[in-house]
Amino acid sequence: MAPLIDAGDEDVTLSVGTVNVIGLLLMFILPLAGGALKMADDPFGVWAGSTIHSVPQAVAAGFTYGQKAGTMATLVKLVRVTMLAPFMIFLVLIYARQRKSAITVHYSRLVPPFVWGFLAIALLNTASLIPTLQFHVAPWITGATRDYSVSTTALLSQIEAILLTVAMAAMGLEVSVRRLAKVGGAAILTGLVAMVIVCLASLALIRVLL
Repeated sequence: MAPLIDAGDEDVTLSVGTVNVIGLLLMFILPLAGGALKMADDPFGVWAGSTIHSVPQAVAAGFTYGQKAGTMATLVKLVRVTMLAPFMIFLVLIYARQRKSAITVHYSRLVPPFVWGFLAIALLNTASLIPTLQFHVAPWITGATRDYSVSTTALLSQIEAILLTVAMAAMGLEVSVRRLAKVGGAAILTGLVAMVIVCLASLALIRVLL
């Protein structure tokens, strides 16, 4: 949103910091709360995906709870990310009307590229088009003919875990808790109140609809 509404670097830092700190709290709190509420994997995945702000944090919380919960949290969170596009267009139109200025919107940039990658891999996996690698080892190497198979899906899942860890560490590099406490007290308080409201509203809808 920053380049679309002429936000300054300090505003962006404050926004990112607040989101990451609150998301970090939810990443640890939600699995404990889900366990206390005895939630099944799918409802918890919806809860994590619909409340935690950053994709890596939502995914981490989901997979901490269970494999199915992690898959559901990833799906729900990426749906939320996709919905940012129409929401941003709506906000830009309001901002342009208030400022009475013409703003050029690059619609192709409103949906992050990783969303398209997620959809492509999900379709390939659903259609069982991700291959299993087969290796035929010559007898002169092992003394006998041997075949080995490697699941590409399992290999990619291991790489995913490594990249998720790197992403979480990178998010930490963007946050200074001391600076947030000094200049972002009101922002953090607003974020905490919004966090509680969103968590309760999402949980209520899950109880009614799921």
